[in-house]
Amino acid sequence: IGVADNDGSLLGGFVYHDFCPETGVIEISGASIDKRWLTRNVLYGLFEYPFLQLQCQLVIMKCRSDDMALSRMLKAYGFKAYPIPRIFGRLFDGIVYTLTVEDWKNNGFHRGFH
Repeated sequence: IGVADNDGSLLGGFVYHDFCPETGVIEISGASIDKRWLTRNVLYGLFEYPFLQLQCQLVIMKCRSDDMALSRMLKAYGFKAYPIPRIFGRLFDGIVYTLTVEDWKNNGFHRGFH
């Protein structure tokens, strides 16, 4: 799912992968060129897809442990953190973040959306 500015230039997006319908789990990865792209409406739309359309019960996202800005945002959004040594190679520890549908619905970012 891509997010563009008013001129149609791509600002950022999410890729959903490793979807397991049997368990209701999907993994997401994202990237952006502008930190302001994740508005409340965009966040709702990005997670509405796995939770409401695909009926997932859990979303997983991995990031490097030195990505403090992303870690702060994920925790504020309701993700739980699980550190994993060397997940990004011998020299790079990471964190696997998980977000349940219940934590997403109750995170406070989306009052009036559900």
